[in-house]
Amino acid sequence: MLHSHGIYILASDLQYDQLIALVNSIEANVSAELPICVIPANRGTVRIQEFIDQRENLSLFSDQASMQRWESFAADVWQAQPVVNQLSQRYARHYDEPEQFRKFCAFDGPFEKFVFYDVASLAMKPLDDCWTKLDEYDFVVDDWSHAKPASVSAFDRTIVTREVVQELGVNLNSRIHSSRWFASKRGMIDEAALELLRDRLINQAEIRWMNALNWWSDDELFAYMTLRCAPEGLSRLFNYTLSADKLESTGNCAMADGLMPVGPVLYCAAEPPEPRGLKPIHRVDFRHYSSCYFAQLCEGESAAVPFDYIFLHYRYLHQQRACRPRRLRLLAGLHSTQAKNVRWVPNRRKRLAASRC
Repeated sequence: MLHSHGIYILASDLQYDQLIALVNSIEANVSAELPICVIPANRGTVRIQEFIDQRENLSLFSDQASMQRWESFAADVWQAQPVVNQLSQRYARHYDEPEQFRKFCAFDGPFEKFVFYDVASLAMKPLDDCWTKLDEYDFVVDDWSHAKPASVSAFDRTIVTREVVQELGVNLNSRIHSSRWFASKRGMIDEAALELLRDRLINQAEIRWMNALNWWSDDELFAYMTLRCAPEGLSRLFNYTLSADKLESTGNCAMADGLMPVGPVLYCAAEPPEPRGLKPIHRVDFRHYSSCYFAQLCEGESAAVPFDYIFLHYRYLHQQRACRPRRLRLLAGLHSTQAKNVRWVPNRRKRLAASRC
């Protein structure tokens, strides 16, 4: 059954607590009516299925052909990367984990317009503006990958020469983005586009455009895909962090962006020369923190995670306070009284060094 709008999340039982927190934050801060489809990251979905059965607006993605198609595409493409023959496989980040590419099954799913949220995040504001932008753009993203140094960015500038960039007619930096949060439309990258990408990457050796240091990265591959998926010309891409409207350009990384809590919602503090104030963010991203940290928090143990009390707020949003573990009740109570005065800001050097989400 097709829906006009919806949200996708890639998750497995290992991220059970994070999935519940993210779904609750979507219902609280985005919409309680939007359907949410969970794409299984692997076969471990027993607990997830039990959770889905309790919510009317949740479903589990079950198109095995779509999942196999995306896994095979990623494996074929990255095996064509020359670095495969030069480095040991143990140096490849996420090597032999093709399931991460299942997130792109969103292009085959039941939602005409959709937003994908990484499970290691919490939703912080509605998506009305994003849906509107999809009337004009093919892809909408919101991250700072374009600000990374050239040595670690998505494209190898020694291969993608000035002549290639001129032929493409694009500022290459403006097309670099991650795949941790993105919006698009059903069929935007269909089977025909996938074969076109496969031909360009493998047969025409454009896989050499990709920075070998990022081998097996879904983020960098997605940046290429949105750049080259059209038979002619370029797809239309909008990145909030490059918006002329400074209210739209925000940080979203829990580790590095100096976010400000107002109750259970996080905002980005405006920086000079912008007027002082707080800017709404689409989500807070916990990409630097393992799922085991969040499992520890839910067991009542301490873990070095910023805004842990906000995560716990959404994780147990629909669970009676008296039923929560005692340590969680104490932690949530402590932070709820201090929330207006708490601001987690790392030093400037650490902020610049961190990979922005």
